[in-house]
Amino acid sequence: GATDAATESAAPHADLEENDRLRNALEEASARREAVRRLSAAWRRPLSAKHERAALTHLLTLIDAEIAGQVTTLEDDQRLLSEAGLAPRMRAALLYRIGRKAILAKQVELIHRALDALSLTKQDDELHEA
Repeated sequence: GATDAATESAAPHADLEENDRLRNALEEASARREAVRRLSAAWRRPLSAKHERAALTHLLTLIDAEIAGQVTTLEDDQRLLSEAGLAPRMRAALLYRIGRKAILAKQVELIHRALDALSLTKQDDELHEA
């Protein structure tokens, strides 16, 4: 009787609270997505060619240090991989090292290309300053 009526009248109220909570969570998530979208768009624009050159040069220094700290070269690992009778774990380790070193080598190449492109921007900047 009375308990059933109280439960029935509380149920719609609980549903409304749950709906409000879900609506608020969706609005917050939407606002966060929009903030991330705006921030991501801002990150795609470089501050200046000077800053891009500095960042790329620093990144190149870090990658060069990583490469210099490795015991073997990419070529050494490729030569070792071609040897017959490698244990499966050694083969897996070599494939991993080769993959990492190839990625680093590609990054160095791309950074040099970007720095070359930015050197044209530097020349343009100097012309505008004169």
